[in-house]
Amino acid sequence: MTSNGSPPLRLRLLLPDAQVFPASADPVASTICDQATAIRPGDVYVHLDGFDCIGAVQAAERGAAAVITERLLPEVPAPQLIVADCWEARRVLAAAAREEASQTSQQRTGPHVITVAASYPNDQTATLIATILTMAGQTTALRTDQVDDDGQTCSPLSDNNRPSIGDWFGRATNNNAAMTVLATTRSDGLRVPPRIACLTGIQLNGPTTQERRARTAAALGALSRDTILVANADDAECMRIAAQHTGPLLTFGSAAHADVRIVVNTEHTAGQRVLATASGHTAALDLDRPGSQRRREGGAALAVAVALGLELAPTARSLSIAPDPMQHLQRQAPADGVIVLTDCARHPTHLRETLVSADQLTTGRVIVVAELSERINRAEQQLTVLEALADRSFTVGRAEGLTLADPRVTAVADRESAIAIALGLADEGDVVVLAGATHESAAAETAWIDALMSRRRQSDQQRRAA
Repeated sequence: MTSNGSPPLRLRLLLPDAQVFPASADPVASTICDQATAIRPGDVYVHLDGFDCIGAVQAAERGAAAVITERLLPEVPAPQLIVADCWEARRVLAAAAREEASQTSQQRTGPHVITVAASYPNDQTATLIATILTMAGQTTALRTDQVDDDGQTCSPLSDNNRPSIGDWFGRATNNNAAMTVLATTRSDGLRVPPRIACLTGIQLNGPTTQERRARTAAALGALSRDTILVANADDAECMRIAAQHTGPLLTFGSAAHADVRIVVNTEHTAGQRVLATASGHTAALDLDRPGSQRRREGGAALAVAVALGLELAPTARSLSIAPDPMQHLQRQAPADGVIVLTDCARHPTHLRETLVSADQLTTGRVIVVAELSERINRAEQQLTVLEALADRSFTVGRAEGLTLADPRVTAVADRESAIAIALGLADEGDVVVLAGATHESAAAETAWIDALMSRRRQSDQQRRAA
């Protein structure tokens, strides 16, 4: 018998070639046993006797979560995984359980690690995963580009306050965190193999494609054959990396072949409802903002939860009430038929997804206020997005040597002025996207927008009266 107190093992992932009966079953267990008389409720029984089914029947009666066998046993009232060699299946499961037990017994060395990797900032996916784990009762540490949470203390990060990843992990270990979630875009030197590595997306621009792909693969961490890789099925480059992984693989996305499939049901300015399907089960997931970026974040977090053995429906409910600490497509109060959205998007990939989502909300124009990067390469990528997707853009900040060639893009000295000009040009049915918002600026901008629109209404009334 092999047992441990860590998150349960998903048998489908560890025995990918097994036939599962019934097909909708998705058994999980922390204890693997080949002695029917020792089975406890929730254990997995490996049936090594190929001549009869007495042991399997007895194990099912004692509450086995599943029976692993080399042939279908109609007399057994429990889910069955039919494999070619029960001894080999037992070896694989025992090795996985020992790995879990080893990591649990070495808690002082480190808790379970979940890495969330992409070639662009991906803090929100990691935050959603940490939220799910916390709601499931796990003490969870979180490290993103903006936050250092060691399981007891949560601190904002800045250029002057940025402890190393190793320091954060050490504090999380000392605080007895059961799970650590790390969002990263590069290899951070954490030598502990992740329990789960989540690959959400790879941005491919220009000649640095191979370099970017290699850097993102390195950011996943030192994957072992027991690491469960969760990959975006909608991103061909993610799947190229996934194809090289020798361990368990779980995919998510809108693709029909995704293990955790995310399909839009309804979408509107205040959010969207999607249907999530995994292993024959379906749950409704309410997301607090529209757009493909939020679907990708929610889908990735949901897939990680499924990989950990959490149930689909309760996890979807947890995601539905999870707060969005970032400023993503937050709708301001309607003003004269103009839709005003604040968004934190600065990275070109995020900016593109934001503008695509905004365009789907209206038949009018998309007018954008954007914060340009001081790095000329990044600023040029931002301009390419604005020129392709915005009808009119007002930019704040400019990298040295940058040229604004498109007449629809205008540089403005400060953000308040840019917002005033954008709102002044907007007509009924237009969408104004205030990209580059921060937590600090959001409240002040809301008051500024209200004042501008009130002044605009007063001016319109005076003109009509005259």
